[in-house]
Amino acid sequence: MTAWIKRLVPNLGAETHRWSGQVMEAIDYHWFPWPQSGNERVFVITGDSGEGMTHGVVASLLIRDLISKGSSPWRDLYEPSRKTTGAIVDYLVENATAVKNFAEYVAPWRGRLRR
Repeated sequence: MTAWIKRLVPNLGAETHRWSGQVMEAIDYHWFPWPQSGNERVFVITGDSGEGMTHGVVASLLIRDLISKGSSPWRDLYEPSRKTTGAIVDYLVENATAVKNFAEYVAPWRGRLRR
């Protein structure tokens, strides 16, 4: 991508920022914008369900406030350690399925022994 844009716009200058994105959905459908552990200058935004353009705008406002003011009106809403009742139930159901699938992967022969 860098080579392509440099060919397209040769006088663009040095690269100063990068963007990386993967689609991941948080259990309570609220994304996580927060400083990367161990580096207060790098913010990681994840869990936006592929809505990066919309959530990117909100994240930019939240991160701006966190950097410039140390807090934001939306801080509690997007705090990564938040827990909601509905999310806890979903988390348990999702992980029970994951454990079941893993058990079938590890011991696939068990299902064939039943008669």
